[in-house]
Amino acid sequence: MGLPVNKLMLGVAAVAVCMGVAHAQPAADSRPGAAAEDKSPLSASRLFQVLTADVAVQRGEYDVAAKIYLELAINLKDARLARQAAQAARLARQPALVLEAAKVWAGLEPDSAQARNMLAAVLISQGPLTESKQFLARWIAETSDPTEVFKNLNRVLSSQKNRREVFDVVREVAGPYDLFDAHMAVAQAALAIETKELAVLQPAIAAADRALQLQPGFDLAAEIKGELLLRTDPQQAIKFLTEFGARYPNAHDSRYLLARILLSENKTQNAREALVGLVSKWPEDVSMQYVLALANYELKDYKGAETVLLKLLDNEESDRDRVLTLLGQVNEDQKRLPEALARYRAVGEGDMWFGAQQRIALALGKMGAVAEARAHLKAVNATPEQRIQLALTEGNVLRDANLHKEAFEALEIASKSNPESTELLYDLAMAAEKLDRFDVAETALKRVIALKPDDAQGYNALGYTLVDRTTDRVEEGLKLIEKAHALAPEDAFILDSMGWGYYRLGQYPKSVEYLQKALDKRPDPEVAAHLGEVLWKMGQRDAAHKVWRDALIESPSHPVLTETMKRVAE
Repeated sequence: MGLPVNKLMLGVAAVAVCMGVAHAQPAADSRPGAAAEDKSPLSASRLFQVLTADVAVQRGEYDVAAKIYLELAINLKDARLARQAAQAARLARQPALVLEAAKVWAGLEPDSAQARNMLAAVLISQGPLTESKQFLARWIAETSDPTEVFKNLNRVLSSQKNRREVFDVVREVAGPYDLFDAHMAVAQAALAIETKELAVLQPAIAAADRALQLQPGFDLAAEIKGELLLRTDPQQAIKFLTEFGARYPNAHDSRYLLARILLSENKTQNAREALVGLVSKWPEDVSMQYVLALANYELKDYKGAETVLLKLLDNEESDRDRVLTLLGQVNEDQKRLPEALARYRAVGEGDMWFGAQQRIALALGKMGAVAEARAHLKAVNATPEQRIQLALTEGNVLRDANLHKEAFEALEIASKSNPESTELLYDLAMAAEKLDRFDVAETALKRVIALKPDDAQGYNALGYTLVDRTTDRVEEGLKLIEKAHALAPEDAFILDSMGWGYYRLGQYPKSVEYLQKALDKRPDPEVAAHLGEVLWKMGQRDAAHKVWRDALIESPSHPVLTETMKRVAE
């Protein structure tokens, strides 16, 4: 007596169904003891081993059974025993043993589709793809419906850590098939890689295009193409998704992606217009409503944001903690600080809780309760990494209260305890600059650059400090900013630094070029102050007044903006 065949075949069947493969059939009798009934001669000792394995299976000791079957299969070169070993090893949840047994089985019975399929499934789920690729390609070729394989291919490969290798394999095995799901599998494999590499993106976008040719209007294909385009060319992604949404107004996901991209690209008014239409069409989608509230908030339409958020607060399907946090920020920006505090304190102990504790401290600081804010931060139960964030928040609280010396001292202590934290070093440098401690600022920023040589912000901060605060190191500062610009060519603050550097060198037209680009990307009052000053210096006073006036509408009391206007006008 042995374990019934349906139980032993469960693992193989599950993988076969997952991959959409239907041709792997069990043998007429695949009970653990079946091999002993074969006509092949077995010595008494070998027969005893088979019976021992059979008893082990009945007792649920599958790992014991698998090892016995595998040893017998290798010694006797018996494919059926190898099959029994692989099946028992799968039930024992012994991946390495399954792989070893499946290799032996496929080697002893190379023409067996069942053996090949199990080996392919095991290799795909846990082994190197270089070994499984040939089995996978043959598996797809022999299945009656390759479409089902491609539909599930990326899910089956999800355990593989090398996502680039997965993409290469999926692209290769999908190559011979001009099927919608084959092209989608390629595009989805690329989406799983965090890369801007054209060698990945170009064939993936082409695959998404072909999928859309085969099934025009397919929303998921458009969404994936939009995501891939976004990685290197946000404007091209916006153009494609806008045109697709116009042709297919019921394309929920790709139209929603467009709205989110518009918001991330600071096209906030366009994002809000898109979201109003989406919420009108899909009023039950709480995610869309939240992003609409976020767009309203970014546009400083606090009433509009609050209206949406209060409705979401009563909706059981919404993320209550996320809604409370944004609602607190809306209240905070309106200087309704007690209400903001109440919102932040209502946030539950989930993903948003830690951020809410930081917001509580910032709100307390704005209310003048700086000591209470600092005490609150010290009382938060946090990990070492979170402690760094709390130290940064404490520095912000003190800075906002114009307690620059205290901010510097607090950040200096935190930085000494966490000498590898570039965030603390960066903020320490900014605090040192406020106290005219340029030696400390320069040392800290050089350390930031040493720790993160590929991060643009350290170069930009040091470069801007030299450009803005010195007279004899402007060219040195501009070279650092140019390095930052090379690393992050679209960063608005780095563009502002570039413009300010050229201004300090007297190259006004080039300065205006960079400052205008920075302001177009991010309407920041400090950038507006810089651009206005350069225009004023060039004699374009009407243009300067317009830049400043537009900035004053949004930030009437911004210190850099108001100081610049007063100083230049005099």
